[in-house]
Amino acid sequence: MTATLTKPIIVPQYENGVIELYIPDPSTGAPTLDSKYTVNVASILDTLFPGQGRIAAPNAVVLHGNDLFFTNSSGNSQAVFELPNYLNNPTAAIANAFVVTLDGGDYVGLAFDATGHLYTAEGSGYGNNQIVRYTLPTTNPTGAAAAGDNYTARTVIGNAGATSYFGDLTFDASGNLWVADYLNSRVVAFDAANLGTTDTWHSVTDVAGSLSVANTTSGLTGATAHLFAEPEGVAFDGSGSSANLWVGNNNDGNGAGNVQNTLTSLVEITKPLQNLILATPNTTAVSAANIKANTNVFVYQVPNNADTSLPQFGGVAIDTNAGVLYANEEVGGDARAYTLSTIAATPLDPSGSLLPVTTTNPGNGGLALVTTTLPCFAAGTRIATERADIAVEALRVGDRVRTLLRGKAQPVVWIGHRHIDCTRHPQPHKVWPVRISAGAFGPGQPCRDLWLSPDHAVYVIDALIPVKQLINGATIVQVPVDAVTYYHVELHRHDVLLSEGLPAESYLDTGDRWNFVNGSEPVVLYPDFSSRVWEAGGCAPLIVTGPKLDAVRHWVNSLAATKVAAGPLAGHEGAVFRQ
Repeated sequence: MTATLTKPIIVPQYENGVIELYIPDPSTGAPTLDSKYTVNVASILDTLFPGQGRIAAPNAVVLHGNDLFFTNSSGNSQAVFELPNYLNNPTAAIANAFVVTLDGGDYVGLAFDATGHLYTAEGSGYGNNQIVRYTLPTTNPTGAAAAGDNYTARTVIGNAGATSYFGDLTFDASGNLWVADYLNSRVVAFDAANLGTTDTWHSVTDVAGSLSVANTTSGLTGATAHLFAEPEGVAFDGSGSSANLWVGNNNDGNGAGNVQNTLTSLVEITKPLQNLILATPNTTAVSAANIKANTNVFVYQVPNNADTSLPQFGGVAIDTNAGVLYANEEVGGDARAYTLSTIAATPLDPSGSLLPVTTTNPGNGGLALVTTTLPCFAAGTRIATERADIAVEALRVGDRVRTLLRGKAQPVVWIGHRHIDCTRHPQPHKVWPVRISAGAFGPGQPCRDLWLSPDHAVYVIDALIPVKQLINGATIVQVPVDAVTYYHVELHRHDVLLSEGLPAESYLDTGDRWNFVNGSEPVVLYPDFSSRVWEAGGCAPLIVTGPKLDAVRHWVNSLAATKVAAGPLAGHEGAVFRQ
């Protein structure tokens, strides 16, 4: 039995010159190659640099919205590329691929900060690189410009005080940049406040000796000699401030000092240890005395490959909803997958952790999981059309629905649907429906109880607010259920519909059709209804914090407390909804 996949995953194959996307089978979770998303990097190189014979060797991938970025690190072609709108239209994205930067070399890891800056690990050759930040333009290049540099600013962050070879990169919730240094067997944290200016940094280095491990399976419980052994992969297991940092050791023994353990390991750095690292003086490492095995840091050894070779971990990625870590394993030919809640009990037989997707060596720069969004109507919801209010499941493509912002009825172009077994979902609160009681927003709004997915946005005072932000335990309540069927209605352009008389958004395609059984792709095993990417196509501002949200909450809660007819929101001229 092999491991399963919980979300679509994008894998660079350095040796094969391609990038592939795998989607989980909806019944078994087995990874399935979707060939239309396959990127033949050699074809892109030949298009942009005709007649030059540039060699394809993709080493890392990262998503920013629906755009795919990848590094190519062959001997005669070293650059970062962008494939615009790859998730929605891979054919057009490949045809419109362009260079981001040619100014570095030996590109490895990639990551984006919260403001959209791209960070790379790049240098002059193997064993000597640094972190660089790029500011990207707002428009994509065309013609000859696609083969040149396409950034507006380049800022060198540095190498953290030593000749280094950085692999994977990731940001924590506070914006600190964490990177794995393969050459020096350390993990470095660059302070968020000083990125691009004074670039202060801290580190945790290898601890040599005899370290206890967290494994409970006989054959994997022996002490390890090194905390880090050529680490390459880094990823956080959540998006919040308490998330743990996971580090994948490559363990090939070719870094400085030829550090190598008898078993390859994954290392969990807890939030308390992260805080200690960040609290050290600038340019220093946390004291070894503060590193407490099985208290603030945990080492999980993994079994060797079936041929007894040591696995070598490159980039790692974590599905934070399902709690599963995926690692690019560079020797055995398959990736590996580990459920974090049971990783201590990993069996000695490696077969259960093998994920049958093609991986190659090196793969030190990173994998990319496709996170998706899904704001939906529950079955039974009535949508206002030209003819009448019709249950969402009875709508058909071509039906004309009433819209608020375009001023006239718009035809339905697609209806997605998905039945969810909430009892099998690893985080069911992300999919349990929210019930909006009749009159929660005033008389007739809605006209009867309305059921939405937690991230479905309602339209209030010229803005869209995810309904989960307005839950008050009285008139707006999340209801645990064993199962629910969701629908979503797509128009030619994102707009606001009337659902049971309440204005709510239509479907905005942000690359999440995998979540629907009729989305032309296998559906994801555990759909993610909470992670949102708001692109330029949104019909109104998306509000998730700030004074406008506070005002709406206060007003809705006041209505719930008094059970009286709706009055105007102060300062908004009596119109809560535009109709």
